[in-house]
Amino acid sequence: MNASAGGAVTTMKKGENTVRYDIVMVTYNSMKWLRACVAALAAVDYPLEELHLVFADNGSTDGTPQLLRSLGASVTEEVISPWRFDTARNRSMELIPPD
Repeated sequence: MNASAGGAVTTMKKGENTVRYDIVMVTYNSMKWLRACVAALAAVDYPLEELHLVFADNGSTDGTPQLLRSLGASVTEEVISPWRFDTARNRSMELIPPD
């Protein structure tokens, strides 16, 4: 929700001064946190069609990619070796489709 200068609360709708947000998450054995994370993102008071979630998994063995797919996510699995978060993040950014 957005609070205006006068304190009134408004709900944003698609096309009403909204921007598209690309949210990138690099995952590795993150299954125990993902349900709450995805639920929190789905509950935001912002047009969901303006939120683009990118999950890049680095070879999880705990079922993380399968859980994400069961929640309707598109998942790219790629092992980055040697592991570096900055490399994983940058590779994830390449997965964001152009506007």
